[in-house]
Amino acid sequence: MDHIKELREDFVSRNLLGVSGLISRMIPPPPEGKAFLVGGIVRDLFCLVYGPPDLLDVDLCFTGDVSKWSTLIARQCSVEVTFEPRFKTARFWIRSGSRDLHMDIAMARSEVYENPGSLPIVTPATCKEDLGRRDFSINAMAWPLEEAGYCRESLVDPFGGRSDIRSGVLRILHKNSFRDDPTRLFRGFRLLSRLSFQWETETQALVEEAIFEKNILLVSGARIRKEFVRVFLEKDPVDVLKRIYVSGLMEALVPKARWSEVLESSLMEAVSLSRMIFGGETSSLLPLQWASIKEWCHGETFFYLAILKGLQEEDLVRAIKALGLVGKTGLILKEAILDPSAFSRREMQPVDFLRLVCRHLLDAGLLYGPMACEARTDGQRHFLAMLSVRSGKNRKEAFLSGEDLIGMGIPPGKRVGEILRDVEDGVREGRITSREEALHWVRKESLRS
Repeated sequence: MDHIKELREDFVSRNLLGVSGLISRMIPPPPEGKAFLVGGIVRDLFCLVYGPPDLLDVDLCFTGDVSKWSTLIARQCSVEVTFEPRFKTARFWIRSGSRDLHMDIAMARSEVYENPGSLPIVTPATCKEDLGRRDFSINAMAWPLEEAGYCRESLVDPFGGRSDIRSGVLRILHKNSFRDDPTRLFRGFRLLSRLSFQWETETQALVEEAIFEKNILLVSGARIRKEFVRVFLEKDPVDVLKRIYVSGLMEALVPKARWSEVLESSLMEAVSLSRMIFGGETSSLLPLQWASIKEWCHGETFFYLAILKGLQEEDLVRAIKALGLVGKTGLILKEAILDPSAFSRREMQPVDFLRLVCRHLLDAGLLYGPMACEARTDGQRHFLAMLSVRSGKNRKEAFLSGEDLIGMGIPPGKRVGEILRDVEDGVREGRITSREEALHWVRKESLRS
């Protein structure tokens, strides 16, 4: 076993050395100071030991002047660098083979939190001091960027992250970690789900304490929303959300939030629909005139429809605020959730689109279990076909107008709109195929009324 362990460590170190060399060839060396690979890329090389990582994001910790180095990179690599003076960070995209790589350079720093949940005050520090400000031990490892020799001991691991990875546990670095930054709870649940880890015993107790004290309420709605977006982007967002609900963290934000099989089924449907509609497979369902909808309506809103459905207006308003769903997105979500079956216009608007989705998620949650089944697939196909017709794609002819109904003796008002929508439903479902059939249906409905 010791031999296998040694081979594994050797394999990881070679990969770290290879990634370090690749990055060093892509950007010029810093004019001063020392740079380290940190965070997820180092962690994942130890967690996923089957070859070099699929490089998409690279985090660097730097002990020198970030502004000076980022200016050099922008000039020599012809890239646009965004420099953030408060935290001394630089972000940019750079071409790596056939793909773009996102790189983030941050000044090695120590942090002081004046109040729980607030943004920290930062001061320059060493690499080891910088690692000490991070969330979990498995994220507090570093590898020298310019390391030329091959040596396992090049890894900077002052908090035992490598050992915790072997043990499959998630451990915070100090007892005030969740109080300083309660969003670390979200990151923790994402990592537990992604890596199939468990909380370290003392960390588990601190998690329960932080949730009981509702420290998360000290965080702004904007930051909460960013954390949920990261959850929704996980490979299995429903599993992450289940952990958040079961832990009580969701209830701290939305007091009446409860996990159930119906919610799980609705969330699974939200995942499926968001990936189909916005992942490119069925994006043709959204006509060109809906371009403005994509500015606010994306997969994120589907999750919120499932999460918030069933709340009464007062609770819904509070939840929308707590989750940072401000502006038009929050208003339209509220309107769609409170009345998912109403349609106020013949031409579909953003709120009508979300009403359709909300109605579908409600049906999916109540009719189908969490597991995929043929009936569920048929339900999705029917919904997408209905969405296609209602959105204007292959729209059937509107055989009747309001003037036609008024001419038949139906008084102007709300009833005219209701009948027109019913006729439109009949056309969409194939029950009404001509003007004569539409007139006949209206006469029968009038007699029945």
